[in-house]
This record gives sequence, structure tokens and C-alpha cells, in this order.
Amino acid sequence: MKWKSLNKIAAVWHLMGGIAWMASSQAATSVARYLVFLLLSWRLRPQLLDQAALYVASTAVLGSICDLGVNVSCLRFSTVRTGRARMGVEGRFLRLRTVLAVGLLATVFAAAEPVAKTLLHRPDFTGALRMACLTALVSSYSSFTLVLLQARSRFGRLARVSIVSALVQLVFLAGSSAVFQLSLTTLFLSDLTGKLIIILAHWRYFKASITLRFGAAGRLPLREIAGFSQWIFISTAIGALQNYTPAILLSRNGAVGELATYNIGLALTGAVSLLLAAIMSVTMPEALKINDTGQRKRYAGGILLATLCFAAIAAPVVWFGAPAAGRLISPRFANAVDVFRLLTLSQLVLMVSNPVQFLLYGLNRVKLCTIGDLAIAGGFFGVAAVLRSSPRAVDIAWVLLAVQSLVKAGIVVYTLRLVFGPVTRTPALSEVPQPNY
Repeated sequence: MKWKSLNKIAAVWHLMGGIAWMASSQAATSVARYLVFLLLSWRLRPQLLDQAALYVASTAVLGSICDLGVNVSCLRFSTVRTGRARMGVEGRFLRLRTVLAVGLLATVFAAAEPVAKTLLHRPDFTGALRMACLTALVSSYSSFTLVLLQARSRFGRLARVSIVSALVQLVFLAGSSAVFQLSLTTLFLSDLTGKLIIILAHWRYFKASITLRFGAAGRLPLREIAGFSQWIFISTAIGALQNYTPAILLSRNGAVGELATYNIGLALTGAVSLLLAAIMSVTMPEALKINDTGQRKRYAGGILLATLCFAAIAAPVVWFGAPAAGRLISPRFANAVDVFRLLTLSQLVLMVSNPVQFLLYGLNRVKLCTIGDLAIAGGFFGVAAVLRSSPRAVDIAWVLLAVQSLVKAGIVVYTLRLVFGPVTRTPALSEVPQPNY
């Protein structure tokens, strides 16, 4: 019993240590992002700031779509291997990611002009869309680099390189704005510089994975990988639609500056949203490794209690402290404070629900996660689209909070019923039957 207690303490300490490392890196990235939008809100006109906001939103959405489920699938099938076999799996996923990302982004780059005219009703957004394609391509490799570090539980190194990248982006943008006129091109170049630093710092991982022969990974369960990743891809595409909904609706129907207001409010949530990313980065591989019912129950109970306690403390602090965070923003975008409050609550909902939801991946119930994402995206887009002819940024944030809270609560309840229900044995990865979706 004594050794079991020590093992539990060591496991929790490892998990908390990983979250602490990731939180520190995300805090630096959050501060950098906030300062970037602070600088832009004072230096750019609302119309140009709308272009910058669309560029940031498009980069995030295209980067998510370029993932195509590769990152999660790579974690799912590489964490159960070691040495050359793991690098062989990573090399295969890297080649697959390259082919899919280049093909997708080339298509979007070519179609940027008609998309800006017909979908967004803003022909002046064409350049921002094309820059977003190039940034997303580089970002797809930098995010895959971080996956390689996650698979090896090297959270300390991941945190350090992320902090350096964020600082370089901020210094590049601030220095360029002091010498030249601040523009969308300056923001684009600062993003590229930060992403390239992450890639070059871990080039040896890429080189080791790419140069291995295909046979180094052994025989991979290709049908199982396809069955798993196809639902991850669908979830990613649905999430991209959800994240791009504010850009579409506010570009088409909103007043000038509303899209910028929404994105400034989103930037203010950086501390919470990036803490969420840190928690997800650590808890996802841990949840995917679990194949024992007892461990699954301990994980679900412990992580749910911890995130609920944090959310209960953070919510009132953020709500009543929001005006202090918005004092440095230009008065033209004062409504961003209300957007910040609502989007922060949305992020706290994800912080509580996502670590529990990851257990569905290990239980081979990825389809349920996809259905939940579809319900959120469809409800968000549908309600926001009919809300009013000229939506405000605050209206969009209210709709997101309401829809997301309802759906995520249902997913958490269902997952907990699976975990704490009748005991069933989860088969090992090699014993999972071939899916037939």
C-alpha cells in the first residue's frame, strides 16, 4: 500500500509539473498576444484592424484544418511505442501532414479572392487570407514539433522554446513598428519568425523521423488509424467552422470595427485560453495512455475536482476584474471588455469538460466527441446567424457561451456515466477490432 501511495503521488506530481511548465509558456504567449493587439488597437484604423483580426482568425482556423487529425492521431499511436519504432510512426504522420497541408492551403490561397468577395463581402480581405495561408503552413510544422515533445513528455523544453518564440515575435513587431509604419505585413513577418524558431530549435527530431526507413515503425494498423483519424478530422473541421463563425458574420453584417472588437476581447482571454491549452497538452496524452478502469476513475475524479475548483475561483475574479484589463485598450474598442468576460467563461467551460472528454478517445468513442462538436458549431452558427441583421461582438459571445455550456455539460455527464458505470475491460491497442464506420 505504501508503494502504491507513493506511485500515485509521483504520477500526480508529474502531471502537475507538466501543467506548470505548459502554463508558464502559455502565459508568455498570452502576454505577447495581448500586447500585440494593444499596439494594433492604438496604431491602426478600425478598417485596418479588421483586416489584422481576420488574418489572425484565418491563421488559427487554417492551422486547425491543416492538422487534419494528424497531431492527435500521432499521439494516439506513437505514445505506445518507443525508440526507432516511435520515430518511424512520427515520420509517417509528418509525411502525411505535409502532403495534405500543402494541397489544402494551395487551394485556399488560389481561392482567396472569390472567398473574400462572396463569403465575407470584403474584397479588401484577400491579402489577409493569403498571408494567413502561408503562416498556417509554417505553423503546421511548428505545432507538429510540439507534438513530438509532448509524446516524449518533455514539457520543460516545450515551455522554454514557446517562451522564446513569443518574445521574439513581440520584439520583432515592436521594433518594426518603431522604424516603419505598422501594417499587416509586419504582423505576418513577426508570426513567421516565431514559428520558424520553434522548427529550427527541434530540427533534429524532424531529421531523425524523416530519414528513418518506412519499416522502422513496424506494421501499423492502418485501418484503425484511418477510422480513428477520420473522426478527429471531422471534429477539427467542425471546430474550425465554429471558430470562423464570428469572422464570417461580423465581416458580412457587422459594423466596421466589430470584428476587431471581438478579436481584442479574444486576445484578452489569452491567459485563460492558453492555460486551457497547457492543461489539454498534458492531460490528453495521459488520458490516451489509460487502459485500466481504476486508473480511469481516479483520473476523471481528480481532474474534474481540480478544474471545477479553479473555475469557481477564476470566474468571479475575471468578471469583476475585467475593466482593469481593458484600460490599456483604445477607447474605440471599449466593448471588448464585455466580450472578454463572456469568452473567458466559455474557456472555463472547456477547461472543465475537455480533460474528461479525452477519456472518450481512449474508450474508442471518438464519434461521440464529433457529434458534440457538430452540435456546438451548428447551434452557434444557426442562432448567431438569425440573431439580428447587424450583430455586435457581444451578441456573438453570448450565443457561444450558452450553446457551448449546454453541449459540454451533456458530454461530461455521459463520459462520467461510462467511467463510473458497470466495470468493462478496455482492450489493449493491439486487441481493438478494426472499426467499420
